[in-house]
Parts: sequence; structure tokens; C-alpha cells
Amino acid sequence: MPSIAPCSCIYGVLVLFLVTGSFAGDPYVFFDWTVSYLIASPLGIKQQVIGINGQFPGPTLNVTTNWNVVVNVKNDLDEPLLITWNGVQHRKNSWQDGVLGTNCPIPAGWNWTYQFQVKDQIGSFFYFPSLNFQRSAGGYGGIIINNRDIIPLPFAVPDADVVLFISDWYTKSHKKLRKDVEDGKDLGVPDGILINGFGPYRYDEALVQGGISYQIINIEPGNTYRFRVHNVGISTSLNFRIQNHNLLLVETEGSYTMQQNYTNMDIHVGQSYSFLVTMDQTASSDYYIVASPRYVNSSKASGVAILHYANSQGPASGPLPDPPNEYDMYFSMSQARSIRWNISAGAARPNPQGSFKYGQITVTDVYVIVNRPAELIDGKWCTTLNGISYLTPSTPLKLAQQYNIPGVYKLDFPNTQMNRHPKVDTSLINGTFKGFMEIIFQNNDTTVQSYHLDGYAFFVVGMDFGVWTENSRGTYNKWDGVARSTTQVFPGAWTAILVSLDNAGIWNLRAENLDSWYLGQEVYLSIMNPEIDKSEVPLPDNTIYCGALSSLQKDQARRYSFSCAPSPAAISSFNPTVEMETEADAFVREEKIMEAAIPFQQSILFIVKELAMAKSGPILCRIFCMLLSFVLPTHSAPETALVTQLPGFSGTFPSKHYSGYVTIDESQGKRLFYYFVESERNPSKDPVVLWLNGGPGCSSFDGFVYEHGPFNFEAAKTNGDLPKLHLNPYSWSKVSSFLYLDSPAGVGLSYSKNETDYITGDIKTATDSHAFLLKWFELYPEFLSNPFFISGESYAGIYVPTLAYEVVKGLDAGVKPVLNFKGYLVGNGVTDDEFDGNALVPFAHGMGLIPDELFEEVTKECTGNFYNPLGETCESKLEKVYQDVEGLNIYDILEPCYYGSNIKEVTDAKIRLPSSFRQLGETERPLPVRKRMFGRAWPFRAPVRPGIVPTWPQLLNGESVPCTDDEVATSWLNNEAVRKAIHAEPESVSGTWELCTDRITFHHDAGSMIKYHRNLTLRGIRALIFSGDHDMCVPYTGSEAWTRSMGYDIVDEWRPWTSNGQVAGYTQGYANNLTFLTMKGAGHTVPEYKPREALDFYSRFLAGKPI
Repeated sequence: MPSIAPCSCIYGVLVLFLVTGSFAGDPYVFFDWTVSYLIASPLGIKQQVIGINGQFPGPTLNVTTNWNVVVNVKNDLDEPLLITWNGVQHRKNSWQDGVLGTNCPIPAGWNWTYQFQVKDQIGSFFYFPSLNFQRSAGGYGGIIINNRDIIPLPFAVPDADVVLFISDWYTKSHKKLRKDVEDGKDLGVPDGILINGFGPYRYDEALVQGGISYQIINIEPGNTYRFRVHNVGISTSLNFRIQNHNLLLVETEGSYTMQQNYTNMDIHVGQSYSFLVTMDQTASSDYYIVASPRYVNSSKASGVAILHYANSQGPASGPLPDPPNEYDMYFSMSQARSIRWNISAGAARPNPQGSFKYGQITVTDVYVIVNRPAELIDGKWCTTLNGISYLTPSTPLKLAQQYNIPGVYKLDFPNTQMNRHPKVDTSLINGTFKGFMEIIFQNNDTTVQSYHLDGYAFFVVGMDFGVWTENSRGTYNKWDGVARSTTQVFPGAWTAILVSLDNAGIWNLRAENLDSWYLGQEVYLSIMNPEIDKSEVPLPDNTIYCGALSSLQKDQARRYSFSCAPSPAAISSFNPTVEMETEADAFVREEKIMEAAIPFQQSILFIVKELAMAKSGPILCRIFCMLLSFVLPTHSAPETALVTQLPGFSGTFPSKHYSGYVTIDESQGKRLFYYFVESERNPSKDPVVLWLNGGPGCSSFDGFVYEHGPFNFEAAKTNGDLPKLHLNPYSWSKVSSFLYLDSPAGVGLSYSKNETDYITGDIKTATDSHAFLLKWFELYPEFLSNPFFISGESYAGIYVPTLAYEVVKGLDAGVKPVLNFKGYLVGNGVTDDEFDGNALVPFAHGMGLIPDELFEEVTKECTGNFYNPLGETCESKLEKVYQDVEGLNIYDILEPCYYGSNIKEVTDAKIRLPSSFRQLGETERPLPVRKRMFGRAWPFRAPVRPGIVPTWPQLLNGESVPCTDDEVATSWLNNEAVRKAIHAEPESVSGTWELCTDRITFHHDAGSMIKYHRNLTLRGIRALIFSGDHDMCVPYTGSEAWTRSMGYDIVDEWRPWTSNGQVAGYTQGYANNLTFLTMKGAGHTVPEYKPREALDFYSRFLAGKPI
């Protein structure tokens, strides 16, 4: 079967340095192409395809930023031809764009030479024939624009490139397809999917006939390859995946992206992506490479190629890796939203991509572009944008503009859908040079449509289902929306882009779906520089003239060629290799260095020897940095923060404890308090884990005193005495170093000298906590190499993912110090108002707290929307549910509630604390002090909504909650001797310690956490979402539902997990390192109710072992 070895990242071409024209000083590269028909049988049926130099697909242009590309094209077809360069911006040179608005077509039998510079660009693109449905027959090929040597890649240099073209395919010729579209016939389901022009591997004998040639990608185990994948098809969105291999997204259409792992990627028509794929499998057999159609009810075979390891032990077999749900466009949209710009990476220029702060630029023009599916206009089938089907004039727009020919076009394209009958016209968008345009695409069709803009990269800032309104701007991403040239618009949905109009010329905005484009869904932007720009490329000498300018055509124009252009064979013959040390060898070498237990002088000699043996530049650099670590002075934990004794404890600490303040804002005197417990096992290697309690406004000493801290607290037997402290055998510091943080300022022992700092919210809390972490690790640099995790419970379901997102943004931006961030844990966490708010009713039913009849009635009347009930009947049924569960302890329905008849409900409009709140958190513990739940979670029937979030004391109007004795923690942390021992400020400075405070005003301003979880997990950050299964405040049913809604593949089906030989709960594992887990019989605070079992799952998660 046909196979290819991946392209080497070192390549050779014929390059000349010229000093003429506007491209002076930059290299030139020359290509000679003949475009002709070939006979091929990609699906087992002979048919005519379009090839270049006898290749289908055509050759790849492999060039570097700022090179000048000269391509002499001979048209050996039987109809006119133009080649367009999808994504190449042709700075100030729209003459080379290769579409009918800028160029007369190359007649059959003629040749014409394109000459353009890939100015200030990098990335993965492709070219294709732009006329007459020809792309449906082939004629396409790849474009690779490499970084200049002076600008490093934002990832390790891959071992090689692999270019893949995926496309839907029909056995009809492009001419018959074109005729069908003209006649108003639907293209129908494609006959198959091709990968690099080949049909599918015979993975299913019933679907794939024998004798079909398929693509084989040959690779070496352990290597990492850059897969550049292009959907060059006609109209079908395709899902791309490689069996058992992660796709690390690094670039799309010229923009380096945040590096996120995907198990599969929806690639829409005209889009291009780069993934790093590491060959890390056992090679027990070959692996499938799959491209399958999306949103198409097809019984036809998917596109399947083979990934062949050099040490493979056999052919691929069995079913293909599962695709996403076939019709789940929400999954696809969420995936698209997760693709973000790497704002810290350099690309074509040394400055970071994010230095162009597009979100701060004022919009000068707004166009809401509404499409319509094909309809009859004057007896012909047409598609429209804003009611206009584009009419191609016989004279190209750019030539008409150059020669001032009147009547060819009008600059009157409407900026919104017009209330009139659709029409056919040549109407252009009149753009403002150096203006900043907002374009909203509204898709009224029934299929996904892709739209492409030549000459530019635009920022994709928003997309959603429904009709775009002015209010939709509130959802825009104005920070790290990816810059690209092709975007998808889902049916019944909109996509918004922002584009800086700094490239003068006439530029094509088109549907990439060939049927929509061919019938008129395109428009041109006219961007005129009002001043004379001598750097703009003038009319080419070899211009072909047509239409009103046909009389200017000279014979020699069509014979313009370069005799020095090398043959394809010559271009590909130069392929030097460099002996490289592998990464695996390098890491072994580093381990040898770091673990060498020899004196300092011998260490230096040892490292110098290792340096001499290393052959790789990056590896040399890494080892040299280790050499510096031996020579330069290092810092360690500040001795002034060391805790040497604690009132109430008479024993020896099993590990070192440190505590104190980190000042995150010197000007305001904003100081956050921490307590740090080193691991009792191996603090030099064990993970460092940050813990955050919820509230909002509750101290993380809640976790320290009552949950997983190093001590169990025994209440004093006499008023005024301090509690006694005993070592906790199930402390989470048994296996990790544990960092408790009081956050935000004003909570616990943290404070600010400026009380305006006590007005805060989700986002500010996250940025402050991130600032704390950076400063804390500067104080404790010996822990920088340890794996770092973030954890929390309840309202920390908001704190944890928002802080984690700040951490990864800092990593992307190169912020120092560099945290070794690996993952996060959230227990019974507030996540999403709808999922959380809708969880109670199914939980109550599943637990047998309400009867089937009531459950069926409330579900019917509320249509499943319990969070935001509409109608009196729904509300009355919900009220019956609340009455039935009224007397239960909502934080653990198995535990009793004790209260007197004088206790009243605390009510505030729709916020109500039920009678179950009167005795909170009863738990069977060795020390009965742990019997309160104050501050652990947002109250029953008070789901978190955007805006100000009342703190517990505010909800309770300053009154304490009966039967919720927090005296142990309160008395201990307000004791003068304790504060001195833990280096906390006295009450006169930091205030009285309260488990939960009312001195902050807190805004929930981060929205749903689902988008944060998706962003983090798709980047490869590990996540554990755990729930006590008898908590009714944040029921496990909500957490289970939202984790399932992420749409990730299930990689570990629902099963019991065990602790101490007993079933402790249930777990389900998803792709992208997302795990959901329940704790059997636990309430809202899992480590408090089930300390031994909690330590078990915690230990396994940190170690990366199955739970």
C-alpha cells in the first residue's frame, strides 16, 4: 500500500538572494507546476482527478517567514484556472490572491506566474483551484511557513512533519457536481472520505471493498511528529482522531495556540490545524488514523489511514475509535471555544502574539452578515449574504479599480439583512483602511458553514446558538481569542470576528462550502489607503487582462516563466540529517547528574563530562542550567516562618510546619495568611497541594481544624481552656505537602490596610491567589520542582478552577517562577447555576425522599427546569418537594438534626435556610467536636447567581446558627499564644478570627465553571471531581451531570472503587484526565465524614494511579 515517511523538518530548495523590487534582501524560492487531469480510483472506481506535476494531492510549498515564492503554473486542464493560497495574506499584494475579484483566470493551455512574499507569517495552510468547483476534484496541496531561526518555536522541535489532507469525496466529476448544484440539487451524502487522496483502509469488510489503496504513515517509536491537518473538502465537517494517541494542539492557520490535548478534533471545511503527536504506544499493532463525517446520516465508510510503528507487531484491527455524538453540535461548539491564542508565544516576529491587544481597540464598522440557503432568484438557484447573491463581473474588481472603470461594482453592501427580496448584484463592503471591523455571521442554513477572509487573520471572539443581539457582545473573548482566517458557523447560530483592516487591497470573503460559494455566497472588501503607499505592490508586469480590458492583453504575458525553476526531484533531494540525542536519553542523563552523590568538585567534573557527551543544543542548555544550580546560591524556606510548637499539642511534629503572611500588594498592605505542612513522607519529591475552603468568606482553617489537617482537635472540658491536639492518622500531609490559604483578604487571618480591598469577587480572588502563589514559591523555591495541585470544596468549586486558569495563563506568559502545575481536586463544588440548581429533585427522588408520583409531576410541570421555575404549578410542586425534605440535614441526609421549637427559619426573599440548617454536620468522629457545617457550602435553595453573593453572617442577619458550635476553632485561633506561635498578627491588626466573615462584599463574576474545566482539562491538566453521595446541598447528581456534559469520551466506565477491601464509592473516568468520584455515605465535607477513604483516593490521584 502507498506509504509516506514524515517530512524532515530540515529541508532544501533552490534559493536565490535578489536585490530588486519590494522584496529586496529576502530569499526567493521557485516552483514549476503543471496542473492537469489524472486518472485515479480513490474509492475503487476510476475517475478523473486534478493533479499537479502528476501528484494528487499536489506538492507542498515548504518555505520560511518573509521568503518570496515564485510559482509558474501551466494550465493543462480544459477550462480556466486560478490557484488561491488559503490563509496566505499577500501583504499589500492582492494581485496574487488567485480569485476572480483580483485576477483574470488562466485560460486552458496558458501559463501564469504567481509571485508573492509570505510576509510576517508562520503556520499551516493550503492552496487549491478557486474556480468552477474544481477543488472537489483535487488540485490542492499544503503550505508550510516555518519560523525564522531567530524565533524559537513555543514547543520542542518535532522530529518531522506529517501533512494530511482530509476531504469528503464524490465519484461524480466536478463538472457533474457543478451542474447538480446549478439545478438546485442537494449534493447528498458523500461517497466516502479521503485522506491524502486515498480511500479507507479495509477496517470493515462490509463497508470497504477490497483493493482500495490507503495511506500509511510510517513513524519511529518515541518520536514526536507535527501533524498538519487540512479539511480540503467540499461541504462536510470531519472529525479527526488517531487511535490511542492524544492530539496536542499547537497551531491553527498561522497562530500558535494554547497547548491543549484533544482525543479528537472537529475540522470544518477550509480549516487547518497543527498537532504534536508523540508515538508513545506499545505498537502491539498498527493504529487507525480516522476522519469521519459530522452531522451526516451516512452508512458510508469513514476515511481511515494507518499509523505504522517501525516495531509494529501486526495490522490494525477491531472497531474504529469512537467519534463524538454524531449530531452533538454543542460538543463541537464547546471544543471550538476552547481553542485559545498563545499570547506569550512569538510567531513571525519576536514580540509575543498577545502584544496586539485586540480587545482594547475601538470598533469602527459593524456588519451582521446573514446567510440564506439556496433559493430561486430570477429563475436561477442562488445563495445570498444579506439578501445579495454575488455576481462575478467579467472584469476583475482589482483591475477595474486600477483603471477606474465605472459600473463594474458598487460599494454599497448592506451592514445587515435588508427587508427586501433577494437579488443578484456586485456589491462590495467599503472598509476603512486601518479601521477595526466587527463581523457577525448568522447562519440560517441547516448545515455548518465555514467562512474565510483572504488577506487577513481575524480574531474569533464569540459563537453561540440563537440570534445574535447587541447583548451577545457581553460573551466575547477579548483576551485570547484565536487569530485565524477560516471560522465555522453552526446552523441556527452565530459567530463573531474582529479584524484590523491594515492590508490595503480588495479581499475575498467567502463561504468555504463549495456549493454555497458557487451559488453566490461571497463578497469582497475594498480596503483603500487614502494616501499614496509606495510599498504597495504595483500591477504585475505579467497581468492577464479580460472583460473590459481584453484589448490590453499581450501575448507575452501568458509566457512569463522562469527557466531556472528546479524540478520537484531537485527540490526534495537535499535532506541532510543530524545525529540527535533523544529526549529519553537526556532525561536519563539529567537523573544521573541530579542524583550523583559526590562532592562538589567531583560534581563539576562529572557534569562537564556529561556536557561533552550531549549532542543536542537544547539538552546542552538544560544540563548547563543544572551546572549553574550547583554553583549559584539557593534559597530555602524562611526560618522565621518555622512553627516550633503549638498550644494544645505536647508531642513532636511529624514534619516541619511553616506559617505567616505573604504581602501581595505593598501599596495597600494586602496580606494573605498561610499555614504550610511539609509532607511526612518525602517533602523533596511529594506534591505540594493548595487547599481552599468556600463560603465565600470562609477560612481554610476550616479544613485544617475539622477535616484533613495534621491534628484532631479535642474540645476543652473547661470553659476558657484551649482544645487538645492529637495527631491525625488520616492527614493529607501523610502523602503531600499541604498549604492552607485564607483568601481573599478579609477572610480568616488575612487582611488589608485598605478596606476597599474587601470588595472583591471570583476573578479578583483568583488573581490575588495567583499573586500569592508566585511570591510564596519565591520564599520556598525548593518546592518549585515538586508537582503542584490546587484543591478545595464547596464554593471553592469556583475558587479552584478560576485560580487554576490564572496559573496556566501565567505559565503561557512565561511568568516566573514557573509552577509545576499538574492538576486540581474539587469536592462537592459549586460549578454551574443550572446544573447545581437542577440537581436536588433527582437526588431526592433517587434517595427515596420523595415518591415517584411527586417526582413525575414536578418533572412534567417544570419540564426539568427546577432551578428557575416558570409558572405557579411548577412552583407549588417544588414547594411540596421542599416540604418533604425539610427536616433533613441537607449536608448529610443520614445524620440527625437536633433543634428546639423556638428555632425559626432564616428567610430573605427567595433565599431560605431550612430547619435542617439548625443542626448541621453531625458526624461520627473519634472526637465529637466536629459537628457543624457553618460556611461549608452555599445554602439550600440559594443557588449561586451572578452578582453579589451574600456571606453566611449576612444571610443570618448577624445571628449565629443554633447547634453549630465552632468554638474549638474560634477559641484556638483567637488565642494570643496560638497567634504568636503561628506568626499571625494580633486581633488589633488582622481582626477577630471567624470561620466565616461578613466583612467582605463578594461578587460572583466568573459565570459557569464548566468552561474553565474544559479549558484546563483539554490542556492536559488532571482533574478529580469528588462528591459525598449523601450531600443534599451540592448533590452528586449535579456534579455527575456536568462532568458528563463535557462530552469527553468515557475511558473508565462507571465502577466501584475500594478502600480497605470495601466498596467506598463509584467512579467514572473521562478522556483528557477528568475523573468523577463519589464517596459512599459521606456528606458535604468528604474528608470529615470518611477520613480514611478520602486519604486513599487522594493518595492514588496524586500518584497518577487508578482509583
